[in-house]
Amino acid sequence: MLSETRQCQNCKKDFTIEPDDFGFYEKINVPPPTFCPECRLQRRLTFFNERSLFKRKCDNCQKAIISMYSPRSSNQIFCQDCYNDRNDFIEYGIDFDFTKTFFKQFFDLFGKIPKRHLVYKSDNVNCEYSNHVYHSKNVYLSYTVSRSEDIYYCKEVLKGNKICLDGYNIKDSERGYEFVDASRTYNSRFLVRSTR
Repeated sequence: MLSETRQCQNCKKDFTIEPDDFGFYEKINVPPPTFCPECRLQRRLTFFNERSLFKRKCDNCQKAIISMYSPRSSNQIFCQDCYNDRNDFIEYGIDFDFTKTFFKQFFDLFGKIPKRHLVYKSDNVNCEYSNHVYHSKNVYLSYTVSRSEDIYYCKEVLKGNKICLDGYNIKDSERGYEFVDASRTYNSRFLVRSTR
């Protein structure tokens, strides 16, 4: 089989499907893609909502919560307490049906299982308006934060940061404002790719 050039249905740019790719698609019994690799990546990443937050109610206890799932979502969304109270999700299990595709069955199963309203550890303190936060304190509108405190409007804040605002990809820093790719900085502003 030869390479084939197709036009993306989304962005209308040409992309090439290699012979190895055709073999893979045939092996897993799916048709060749109609979207280019970049548009397929965008579609895959929409599955992972990190930054859009919504006000809604827990579908179990009806408590008002902040969630990464829209109130219009058809999924059951549980607050942290209700999600933690469930220690066995086996009740949602389904038998595999060999007459249906795996992806169809996976999609059906995924839709049945309750989802946690945000992704974070229960030992966080005052982090309700952030997502993907672990072992942290006083985090507001920040995403992917670990072992830090007093973090505001940041992304990818990893281990040992304190009092940081408007940062991206920061580590072991304190009292920083508007910095990108910075580590081990103190009392700094407007840094890009800086380390001490």
